Amino acid sequence: MLGPISRIRSDRSGGRGANLGSAMAVSPQKRDLALKLLSEKGYLALGEVERLLGWEKPIGMLHNVMAAKLGLREGQLKRLIHGHQWRTRGREQRAAGRDARDVALTPRFSKALGFSISLPVDWRVVTDSEEFVRLAQEHSELMQRSRPERVPRRHVILPRRTDVSDLGNVVDMTDRMQAKREHEERKAEAERHARLERMTVGLFQAEPLDDEDEPFVEVHKFRLEIPLTAMDLYNLDKHLPEAVPWGNRPSKGIAVDGLQGVVYYFAMNIGEPSPTCEPAFFNVYLAERLEGWCISCQCRCGEHPMKTFQKYKPIYRRIIGSFRRS
Repeated sequence: MLGPISRIRSDRSGGRGANLGSAMAVSPQKRDLALKLLSEKGYLALGEVERLLGWEKPIGMLHNVMAAKLGLREGQLKRLIHGHQWRTRGREQRAAGRDARDVALTPRFSKALGFSISLPVDWRVVTDSEEFVRLAQEHSELMQRSRPERVPRRHVILPRRTDVSDLGNVVDMTDRMQAKREHEERKAEAERHARLERMTVGLFQAEPLDDEDEPFVEVHKFRLEIPLTAMDLYNLDKHLPEAVPWGNRPSKGIAVDGLQGVVYYFAMNIGEPSPTCEPAFFNVYLAERLEGWCISCQCRCGEHPMKTFQKYKPIYRRIIGSFRRS
């Protein structure tokens, strides 16, 4: 069976990079050494390969240029660069899947919210109440009413024609426009979250007795004001981009209890001293008529690339898949 380098050597035809190869190719000795470095070290060898190919510019070599010099297709080069990382991640994900199948789950029933869900046997239920939500809403309204009146801002009246030849004026106007946009975005986010909070009628929370990875499961139940879709619930719950350093595009890739759910994975920036301690979430939104649900599973991100979250993800998929309404 051919190894990765042998397969590349045997394929000299076609492809975007290969078409440029005749004009830009390097000597066979340099090419073989570059392929060996990329095969062994992946993206860590990019600097060495660039120097080997005589690249002296301050920015890195584009993939299509490097592929052309090595007589490769661009896709082949990317597999060489990222192959080791992809294979390692694949092995870790398969191992996590095997470990997840060995985790014993037991059904837990919520009479207050009217559903059941299976959790690891050593987990405890922290909250299962409609009363908890009502008290939280009352506290939020009380805090809102007790806030002191804001002192009105002093309005700055700008001349109708600002002298844009002065760079200071341009920067000042740009900063103010940016600040206004950010203020409006935060205000819209707060209004969305407040609307979702008003529709929340129950909360269920569970966690293990002691775990440094801080795994946690929440189930929110909503009594909708009007019929909404699962995607509508996601749009009400989502955070601003600056608070979410990583997240996937929400997708309708899961069916739970006969409902088509919207899946959203994301990491949250809450100001932890290390990115590995920031929480990562596996959220699923469900809706039918005037009833909605959000099943939210979280834990620490862990080391790059989110190793702790990837370890718990298959367990969370089992937990979410076990959700049943009464």
